Amino acid sequence: EAVDGADAALILTEWTSFATLDWQKLVSQMRKPAWLFDAEHGRLLGGAIVGTQAGDMIGEIALAIEMGADASDIGKTIHPHPTLGESIGMAAEAALGICTDLPPRKR
Repeated sequence: EAVDGADAALILTEWTSFATLDWQKLVSQMRKPAWLFDAEHGRLLGGAIVGTQAGDMIGEIALAIEMGADASDIGKTIHPHPTLGESIGMAAEAALGICTDLPPRKR
């Protein structure tokens, strides 16, 4: 319930706790693309992209995980416009609450 419709999730737990987490269920309840961030360090832990050109875009997510990038690192990366890859930077900005391309969310 905590991640229903969420753009991103911050996981507040020790690393050993991730072993029993049902990642597929967690990501399935989130908006797409769905990204998971470590709350302690803000690093990207995983992501899912569904749709046209997803295979071309998932490489950036894999690289961000490998280099220990956080949402700020991804959002500050230059993404060409207009491209589908630009949505990766926008999703990172949305996770930070600083995406100027989206209307403010109703609370």
